[in-house]
Amino acid sequence: MAIDLLSIVPDDPKDVIFWTGAGISLDSPSNLPSGWSLTEDVVNKFCIDGTWKKLRDYLRKADIDDANGNIKEIPRLESIFGSAVSMLGYNDALECLNEFDTIPNTIHHFFAHHISAGGKHVTLNLDLCIKKAINISVPHAEYNIIDPEDDSIDHSKEGLILHLHGRIGNSYKKLGITIESITYGVSQQIKLLLLKLLKEKSAIIFCGYSGSDFFDVNPFFRNLKGEIELYDKNIIWIDHTDKEDVLTTYHGSKTKKDILDSLSSCNANVYVYKTKTINVIKKLSTQWSFPSADITDKGKKIEMIIDLEEWKKALVTAKIFVSMGLGVEVLKMTPRIVEYIDDYKKYCDSKSDLDEFSAENRILYIINEAMREVGLYQDANKISHKIVRQSKLDNLFFFERTASDLWLIGKLFSSLRFFKEGLEYGENNLGKSSKFDSVYIECLRGYMQCCRDIGRIPFVGYFLMKRKIKLALDYLCKKAIEAALKRSPYDLSHIKRLFSWEYPEIAKTNTIPSYLADETNIIHVFSETDNFLGVINSKRSEVVRKINSKEPVSEEEIAKLIWLSAIIGNHPGIVKACNLIQANILPDSFSTTQYSLIRIIEQLFEMIKGAVKAILKILSNKCIKK
Repeated sequence: MAIDLLSIVPDDPKDVIFWTGAGISLDSPSNLPSGWSLTEDVVNKFCIDGTWKKLRDYLRKADIDDANGNIKEIPRLESIFGSAVSMLGYNDALECLNEFDTIPNTIHHFFAHHISAGGKHVTLNLDLCIKKAINISVPHAEYNIIDPEDDSIDHSKEGLILHLHGRIGNSYKKLGITIESITYGVSQQIKLLLLKLLKEKSAIIFCGYSGSDFFDVNPFFRNLKGEIELYDKNIIWIDHTDKEDVLTTYHGSKTKKDILDSLSSCNANVYVYKTKTINVIKKLSTQWSFPSADITDKGKKIEMIIDLEEWKKALVTAKIFVSMGLGVEVLKMTPRIVEYIDDYKKYCDSKSDLDEFSAENRILYIINEAMREVGLYQDANKISHKIVRQSKLDNLFFFERTASDLWLIGKLFSSLRFFKEGLEYGENNLGKSSKFDSVYIECLRGYMQCCRDIGRIPFVGYFLMKRKIKLALDYLCKKAIEAALKRSPYDLSHIKRLFSWEYPEIAKTNTIPSYLADETNIIHVFSETDNFLGVINSKRSEVVRKINSKEPVSEEEIAKLIWLSAIIGNHPGIVKACNLIQANILPDSFSTTQYSLIRIIEQLFEMIKGAVKAILKILSNKCIKK
């Protein structure tokens, strides 16, 4: 039997919460871009020619899923803006968003009447179209506007607009438009406000919203189970389409809609309405007796006005590539971006919204990381020797890069010493800047990875690792480390993976902080941050865990690892995946220790061959000189 929308929406508009996203601002005269077209426009404006096509090609070939279970076709907008901000600062990177302060459309005017009638509205949009519509349609309306960074919440008026990601006109740094800004999650006071609204109101209508806020909104809803019961509450998800007009009960989704699954688990009545969004607006306008807005203005196409110099585009492009694990693309650009160091130094000296990281080190980081991503570890180490050590951040960066290079080269104990020096050096400066915290966490993560590899040394490794890893466990229990990790889902997932998949025996015999316990979203974090290397490494860790626990591993799983590594030119990843094939077909009688000894003999043989080649080269050079 067909469900009638008006039978499940309360007669009183005050009893309804609207939750909206970019889709409500697409219609004229607002004409704001969709998430897809905005991401494409940002890439084309901030990057060198051909970057958008290149990114799409890599994602198409990789064939990886996003957190909703859909094939990932485009990079996250927050990842792109995050790279632009890290190279240009918040003001120059995000000033273009002011162009999105545009004209309200019919849907905005409907929401204006809803809020004027005491309705509650939660939006992820940065534009001020609803506020403008209120000023035009119901100028005497009383309502509160709340931003996520507000110190206190005003409950004096019934009408409410909550901008969960901030709004244009506020500090660029506080806008939820970069990965760094959204990983703080929903603040405690906003969480309490949302819980209050969910308990008090009878219905929530999601409108123009994709449900893909993986780092803040989705975790809020995911954690509702056990915290709130929503019996007799109606949830309606508007799935915009011009091909259908069908309202059905929600019974789960293959695309893993976290929000609807979570609300359903709280015993709410959940519905999906496939229809044009404007059809819903018209029906509810009639039910609530709202006047219709007479809008004849078609508006104009909204274009981002930004004209970057070519050298700025090249640096932002390189940062995007390296953040995605595409070092092979950065190395093609290296001669070009090195030439821009002087221009970039002048630029950084004139900007107050960039952290204390020196201009040279920003570029050196990109090159060093790119070399690592393709397996040029010795060359990466040479780049680390060029690090400029002017500030505390620069010094910590030197420790972290040098230690990491040594670890990748295979000098584990030298690496461990540098990591420890870095951790001790930076400990007293934690919490003073997000960039410093980020480098410190990389240092801690590298220390743990080095401990893991020491644990693989036959006979004595495990006992050495058990002793060394205690230092990392002590650090992970510190509040400053916990806070820094929660702001960095990429590093947090790395560390979760190390404990849960790579040396779970440590987790069994030591007290692991509770915030590291949930490992369900490890792979999704890497796909949502657009990091191919993270996806490869986490998938490989999962395969290793299966092999070690005698679980079946399919050929397709390992073939996928080889394919992904080959796509991005990650030569170490290809070798490691091939080693997994060998490990996966070893007979039971062939012990891990025997296998490890054979690998050591192979490596010693390679070292001897390398030494012989080096000696012959020296001798031949001497002969040539004579």
